[in-house]
Amino acid sequence: MIVLLVSGCGGQSDADKHYIAGNEFQEQGQLEEAIAEYDAAIGLDSEYAGAYNNRGSAYTKLGQLNMVMRDYDEAIRIDPEFTVAYNNRGSTYFRLGQPERAIEDYNEAIRLNPEYAKAYSNRALTYALLGKDSEAEMDVLQVIELGVDPEGLQSRIQELRFQR
Repeated sequence: MIVLLVSGCGGQSDADKHYIAGNEFQEQGQLEEAIAEYDAAIGLDSEYAGAYNNRGSAYTKLGQLNMVMRDYDEAIRIDPEFTVAYNNRGSTYFRLGQPERAIEDYNEAIRLNPEYAKAYSNRALTYALLGKDSEAEMDVLQVIELGVDPEGLQSRIQELRFQR
């Protein structure tokens, strides 16, 4: 997930301009260009949590998981309440075969923002992978309560159940 966080008051900084350009490149699928823009934003503002998070997302799409964790860790270090970064790092742990660590990050994302349906969805998938079907179902119900259509989520849970 790309996060659009731009500091306000008095226009955009040069770091913000690079960040926005990175987001635009990423939305167009130009991931190397997006990473270069996030690099420039970070070079101008080494505490730009959104740039680290979004660069991590770009690296994820490129399959460069070795680079991803460093960026999500840094985004969370800079902003310990960065809900999306916890969710993104949890998704990376899931991909790396570390479901328990994924659940820890999803739990933190949900603690920070109990209305964040994506974290419930991801946690449901992780619970399903672990065979914790009742916990997965509770998260699916929470996703529904938050107004998200669970159809795709439920089919992915079924796929994970068959893979166990």
